[in-house]
This record gives sequence, structure tokens and C-alpha cells, in this order.
Amino acid sequence: MKTVLSTVILLAIVAFSTGFRPIAVSGAESLALGGYDPVMLKKEGKLAKGAAYIYVSWQGAEWRFVTQQNMQDFLESPEDYSPQFGGYCAACIAGLTDRATTAQPGIGDPTSFFVYQGKIYVFQNEGLRKRFRESPEKFIASAEQHWNRWRQEGKIDAANE
Repeated sequence: MKTVLSTVILLAIVAFSTGFRPIAVSGAESLALGGYDPVMLKKEGKLAKGAAYIYVSWQGAEWRFVTQQNMQDFLESPEDYSPQFGGYCAACIAGLTDRATTAQPGIGDPTSFFVYQGKIYVFQNEGLRKRFRESPEKFIASAEQHWNRWRQEGKIDAANE
């Protein structure tokens, strides 16, 4: 009986939760960027899987790195190395898909990334990345507007920020 009651309470909490995580994660390990090293993405524009033993936890996600130095760089300024919009698809948030009006934006695929003015943006697919690159200022402004509105409306789970 106690287990059933615990399960019902947990389901009720999940059902009434309106927020989504501030950082998009994948897998049971809650990996940010699918385990790719964000410092490599930003500094070198290269995809490199981080090592499972070189990681930090930040904002409810596990961030993996290729080197200890990359981990140190991240720890000094995680906001500078984390993807914009928490790693959710920037094009979805900008309104290029119907995801901008849904409860949660699509998770970006780190293999479809774009570094623009020193910031990392990820997309669900290459087609969305290409569309976004055609007019980045316009789409970034739109995405920022949606993201800030979601934050004000409490759709982004502030408990994990």
C-alpha cells in the first residue's frame, strides 16, 4: 500500500510540474550535449566525446570533457561554454518549428551545432541549422524572446538553475 501511495504522489508531482529542465540532457546519466566536450565545441569548433571520468555536474546535468584543462576552463565560467537555450534546439525556440508554442522545445543534437559570436547553438537537425544560419541575428532575437517569456512564465524549472 505504501508503494502504491508513493507512486501516486510521484505521478501527481510529475503531472502538475509545468517546467522543463534548464539544460537539455540525454540518457540515464543526464548528459549535457550528449557527452560531447563543450569547450572543444567553442574553442575549436570540433566534436569530441568527453571521457566518463572527466566530468562535472552543473545545473542538473553531467558535463564531460576531453582533458582536465577543458574541465577547469568550464568550471571557471560555465555560462561561457554551455550552449545557448540550455542545449534545446535554437531553431525550435526561435519559432522555425511548431515547438516554440509547445510545453517543451526539442532537444538539440550536438552534432548539428553552430558557434556564432562565441556562443554555441545546437539544433535538432542539419536543415534547421542551415535555416538558422541564414539570418542568425533575427532568429537569436526571436529565440531569446521565447526563452525569456518561458522563464517568466515558470516553464523552465528554476529549481535546477
